[in-house]
Amino acid sequence: MSKITGVHNFNSLNELYRYITDTPYGSIFQAEHIRSSITGNEWFTGTKSYDEAVDLFLHGWRAEAQVLTKKLNDIKIDNATKQKTTYDVVGYQASVPRYLQGIPTNMYNKKKVSEKKKIITLVKDISYHAGISKQVIEEESIKVLHLVRTLETQGYAVNLYIILGSADKKQGVLCRIKIKSASERLNVSKVAFPLVHPSMLRRILFRLIEVDPTLHGSFNAYGVPLEEDALKKYLKKGEIFIKKIQK
Repeated sequence: MSKITGVHNFNSLNELYRYITDTPYGSIFQAEHIRSSITGNEWFTGTKSYDEAVDLFLHGWRAEAQVLTKKLNDIKIDNATKQKTTYDVVGYQASVPRYLQGIPTNMYNKKKVSEKKKIITLVKDISYHAGISKQVIEEESIKVLHLVRTLETQGYAVNLYIILGSADKKQGVLCRIKIKSASERLNVSKVAFPLVHPSMLRRILFRLIEVDPTLHGSFNAYGVPLEEDALKKYLKKGEIFIKKIQK
């Protein structure tokens, strides 16, 4: 297995954007015509240019978010709550001892109490090889959105990361990006582009490879996607790995 020379961890999309914008191109990618983040065609990347991809990355993929929301609207999000019996001035049944003692809160009542949510961390592999179509990427990512919504409906708080790993025979790059925090509910507009759009991998993350300072000499065609076992070595304890489709 190749040595992973560049390991990147970003806690937000903005953090990733600042890095790929402020970091100069590495020695391998000094010539503009070999930068696939720029030269990639629309069929492969889903966007006409790198600038278009950046615009969607920064401001949201609104058209797709609307489509995804319609597909997900059958799953309702609700806080995990339980009913707790309490004493109140009004209620469904009297507490005779408290009534005889003249205590104002002499009625039994039910009150919703929020339960502490268990946190689940999902890590989705988006290291798709060149033969995977943008339609398949979209289909696979929609499944992840369904999973997040279902877990939230069941009362879990969900961290969602995407992970990319690419290597040739000599060196490689790995990147983890948090696209949703457990402290926030799923915002489809925010995650639609990084999770679903092919340009997240084939323009934005290709740019990360182009500016990675650890790559030297040559890097064969942006490398080969890392296999599941190699990526899992970079997971933390308790994180759930969602593998990419292989077809």
